[in-house]
Amino acid sequence: MKFSHTLFIPTKTGCLIGFLVVCLGFFSAGAQAQAGQESLRLQWQLVDKARPKYLVTGYTLGYNKLRDTGTSPRFFEGNNIGLTLGFEELDSLKKFRFAMEAGFARLTDNGIPEQFLWSGPMFHLQWSQQWMLRKFADRKVQLGLGASVNSVMFFRSNDAFFNAGFGLDNINTLGLSAGLYFPFERMKAKTIDLWLFQWKLNPRKYQLAFTLDLPVATLSTRPEYAYLTNVVDPETITIDTYTFQWGGYQINTNLDFTYYLYNGNAFRLNYQWLALQTSDIFELSMARHRFSVSYLMRLNRINTNERY
Repeated sequence: MKFSHTLFIPTKTGCLIGFLVVCLGFFSAGAQAQAGQESLRLQWQLVDKARPKYLVTGYTLGYNKLRDTGTSPRFFEGNNIGLTLGFEELDSLKKFRFAMEAGFARLTDNGIPEQFLWSGPMFHLQWSQQWMLRKFADRKVQLGLGASVNSVMFFRSNDAFFNAGFGLDNINTLGLSAGLYFPFERMKAKTIDLWLFQWKLNPRKYQLAFTLDLPVATLSTRPEYAYLTNVVDPETITIDTYTFQWGGYQINTNLDFTYYLYNGNAFRLNYQWLALQTSDIFELSMARHRFSVSYLMRLNRINTNERY
């Protein structure tokens, strides 16, 4: 039995057809990858749209301890009150927070306002965004990591310092942000029998959270000569020379307890501790304790998988 071998020699037409088939395969794979990316992008858009969004309003009461060596080596202590306004987006994937606080502080040296009195408006801006770690998504305590920006501004006045009796200080910090979140809920109604009445506890959602903002870079804006108007001679008006310097630090911590309502809104109790210090020759340092009560108003619809 004989076998014959036939040698196949491709023609120009065959090469063209093969080239078109290969190109069609590449185009098909690219189209599928693009379709997959578009589908993933749409899914993320739906997740972002469904993420709970809140308008936050509240009242604050704080206690400050401050020293500005550019005007005095003494420490000033006292209270401040304020209002807050903010916006938040919160879910198991991302935590976003932006808050503005405006208030007024009145600090005294040794409680003798007739001798030394430090007073003026205060402003505090907070921005932070954290991404939740998937490794902790199914655990009772969740962990988030991200970035933060904190800015504190003081308008201060103290007539006892004469020509150094008025000034403006601004400390801005870019940093890292970390948070521990403990969401929990009461699944069943519970009744507590007291002596004269009964207290019924309905199913409810809560969250306990602790966040920490650590500084990476701090920029301070402070007056080189801490006066705007010469108090000794009111007819002499001078213009401050402000300096910019890198360095120092600003640390911000928050402890939150959030109580969710059935309509998706919530109440929140907050304790904040803030510490800052500048790096210039006339060092400014401050520590602050602040308590606040806030109301979170839901801005978007409640999802079908959410329980309140």
